[in-house]
Amino acid sequence: MDEKKRNKGGAPLGNKNNLGGKDREFKYALRRTVKQYEEKGLPRGEALNRVTERLVQFALHGDPKEALPAMHLIADRIEGKAAQALHAEPGMPELITLKWDEEDEY
Repeated sequence: MDEKKRNKGGAPLGNKNNLGGKDREFKYALRRTVKQYEEKGLPRGEALNRVTERLVQFALHGDPKEALPAMHLIADRIEGKAAQALHAEPGMPELITLKWDEEDEY
């Protein structure tokens, strides 16, 4: 049997599909920054609460350059991103919508 070498996540070496989470630097940097505010005396979660309050303020009261992106971000996080149309070959359906129920077991 031909055994391929694998990385820590189990994918073959050289696999570029990013299932290992290497592009999550922003997420980790944001968590570190929020943690720094926590260490400066803010109660746990307060820094993140302030960020979300500011986001909602931009959506409700900001000028259009601030409000519209904030509204999109809030809607995407709460409702999920809108379905995107896929262009198909002639004779094929023009729109395919995929939806998963969170309660389904796979």
